[in-house]
Amino acid sequence: MMPAAALTAWPALAGGNIPSRISYERGVWGKLPGSRADYKWIATTSYFTRQARAVDKELPLGSEDTPRKATHWRSLGDVSLAVVCYPSNSTDASGRSSFLEKQVFSWRRPDDVPAAVGALALLPQVALADASVWSERHAWSEDDDSTLTLASESHSPLQISTEILSATIATGLDELGRTVREEALADFYAHLLAGHRAVPLAGLEAPLGPAALAALLLPLPRSVADSLSLAGWLPSQRISDLAELQRCWNGALAGTASPPKPAREPGPEHREKGRLLARAILARDPVAIEPRPIRTASVQGRRLIQIAMWGPSSAGKTALLVQLYLSDQEGDWEAIPTEKSQKFFDDMRERILLKRSFPPATPVAGEQIELRFSHRYTKREVLLRLKDQAGNETVSLTEPIRQNLSEADGLLLLFDQQAQGNRLQTQLWRALDFEERIAKDPRPIAVCLSKADLLIRTLDDLQSVRADPVPFFRRHDRMELTKLLERYCEIYRLFPVSAAGLRVQHGIVESVVFYDETLNPRLAPGGSPLNVMAPFNWLLDQVVSRL
Repeated sequence: MMPAAALTAWPALAGGNIPSRISYERGVWGKLPGSRADYKWIATTSYFTRQARAVDKELPLGSEDTPRKATHWRSLGDVSLAVVCYPSNSTDASGRSSFLEKQVFSWRRPDDVPAAVGALALLPQVALADASVWSERHAWSEDDDSTLTLASESHSPLQISTEILSATIATGLDELGRTVREEALADFYAHLLAGHRAVPLAGLEAPLGPAALAALLLPLPRSVADSLSLAGWLPSQRISDLAELQRCWNGALAGTASPPKPAREPGPEHREKGRLLARAILARDPVAIEPRPIRTASVQGRRLIQIAMWGPSSAGKTALLVQLYLSDQEGDWEAIPTEKSQKFFDDMRERILLKRSFPPATPVAGEQIELRFSHRYTKREVLLRLKDQAGNETVSLTEPIRQNLSEADGLLLLFDQQAQGNRLQTQLWRALDFEERIAKDPRPIAVCLSKADLLIRTLDDLQSVRADPVPFFRRHDRMELTKLLERYCEIYRLFPVSAAGLRVQHGIVESVVFYDETLNPRLAPGGSPLNVMAPFNWLLDQVVSRL
């Protein structure tokens, strides 16, 4: 078990006391069997009755018409509520059923005790609750409006220890590691830190367990975690009142009808912090929340690290570079244009974000683009120079192009899956001088299948691209590039990429590319680029590890 010092290394548990026990009150909200009345407090402890009138208005979960068991955590000032919902066994006087029943454990939190302590203790306990606490002790008539008073043994104080909390944390972190993707978790935390409400957690297909729900609080600062409310699942066909949902819940993780993603985007500082929090959760290491202060070595006097891009006309080289700058940058490296290249990226930003237009074809002279890549954790910085050549100029393999390819420390090859294969395979053969090679090319080579959005039709397709991109690439490799690469390249990796991206709404994958009245392709808002940073992250890691 983790010691107390390690336990309180999590920000949500820092700076407070861990009590030896937690006392709570209890209430059951639902429908009585055979009743003509609406939902009511079926049973409560004596003290809970005093606050019950206010509590039932603080737990909205949408239309609540698809009952499913799930836990929730609600903060109301100095009162915290651990809630479990489950399908009710009751049938009312009209013969209707499929109601949702809620059990609430109410804890008045002392100022010196972190809310996360209560979540870790109470959520696993409330998850064990069921209707037997009231249904086996009382029978109501159809007009009975009374409330059963629960006996004291139904809410005995919970014993707390560092061992118990450590075991719950371990269970919760294990589940999050199995069920949540880093990008989704980072996005979730970024929106929470930005103050957005009813934030969903992408990718959940079932409610999180109570320990995992509590563990989501751990990397957040006490000032945030102590006041956070998380609806673990929305058992609803529709979001009947989004404003009410946003009023009550900071996070509304998922559900039959998931809340929409907040319209506003988090700022760069929230994005960066969200990544750190997600990495800390998945690494099970609170130390990862803050970058480790590693001294940055000077790059002056070092040979400039270079990556060369190669690809045919209209493969999307320029669009990929621009989205590298504009979109959320995942992974350990962050790309920042140098002063020399800033105007190019600013012009492209205006074209894409304001005019909703793709970048124009690269001129024959090409564009010398410099970016500074900073490692998020080691803070090491390196300069990269990418020669973005016109597609026709690249394929023609002039002497400067050949020299650029041969001198590069790593290569990024970009192919349009719709292009004709045989001709491009021959051009690639010539570009990499395969006919002159005796040994395999030892450099890292990132091979990108561009415009992958055109190949993605369903959520399953999208998930397969994210989870295991290599089989997806091989299925759509019309040029049989992998055979060529396996024979002549020592180290390479395959990346399906899309600068345009996709939009997912209500479980449907939608294209964001449309054609205007002049039949030119345009970009609709709301698309999420796919894997634009991944090949660069991999190349940088490979190249730097060899220095």
